[in-house]
Amino acid sequence: MSKRATGIVSTALLTVLLAQGLLFALLTTAPGDAVDLMSPSSAARPALEEALGLQGSAGQRLLRHLGNLATGDLGMSVGVAPGRSVGSLIAGPVASSAALGLVALFLTIAAAWLAVVFDGRRVAAVRLVALLPAFLLAHILVGSTNAAVWWGVQADWWSRPAWFALPDVDHSLRDALAIALLAAASGMWAEASDDVSTAWQTFGSAPFVEAARARRESIRGMAIHHMGLATIELAARRVPWLLGSLLVVERVLLIPGAGALTWKAAELRDVPVVLALGLAAATATALATALASGARAAIDPRLGP
Repeated sequence: MSKRATGIVSTALLTVLLAQGLLFALLTTAPGDAVDLMSPSSAARPALEEALGLQGSAGQRLLRHLGNLATGDLGMSVGVAPGRSVGSLIAGPVASSAALGLVALFLTIAAAWLAVVFDGRRVAAVRLVALLPAFLLAHILVGSTNAAVWWGVQADWWSRPAWFALPDVDHSLRDALAIALLAAASGMWAEASDDVSTAWQTFGSAPFVEAARARRESIRGMAIHHMGLATIELAARRVPWLLGSLLVVERVLLIPGAGALTWKAAELRDVPVVLALGLAAATATALATALASGARAAIDPRLGP
């Protein structure tokens, strides 16, 4: 393995470990735990702590958690589904959220490119809407959609649709709305389109591009390399913001994904579940960053081996 590849992998692992440590510190310093929610007597508390793996100091529990991670053991749920393995509990929600997130990320990048290719002034109003926080835009869309549909039903303009009323009904429209919110809300699309525009302008004004144009040489290959790398790096930067939006959007739209499970586990002080979901999020972020760094090393030979 080359020095650069070793550095990329080491950075990714360090990022994941630091994220786990920080999340563990936040969870353990917060008042209360899963045992407190059970309201046990003082005599029963030690036995419950031992049964749930909560005995010992915070440092001891952190070392025990990291040791279990090294063996692939994510532990047992202590609040959401007591006694159930965390791995089996989060597998489905993580897969569901990953599917929503990947589609939303693709739409974000595609829409950003379209905004740059076409006149940006034509989509100025859409950009302003996209700057609204995800939770606020979700409530506005859900409320206005339900109100409009119910008004039409009462006026006998159409029959009651199968998905009415959002977000209580599990329907593909709810998933589509979640994807749209993830792709555009909280400035996701607006910032992505600005990044693409900046990368394109930087490429167009680069000295080597101007020299190639002066020699009447094709710049297509250079454009593909430069903008392809810029798009990969843009996608990597969007991943943390997308993960944060998942937590909000899934909660508001009642989608049973990793974001909603994280919220529920935090409410129930289910530390193993929150840590496992945090591990998945940190891994996704570190992997995206590592892939972007690897792509840059492969495309730009000046970075060396």
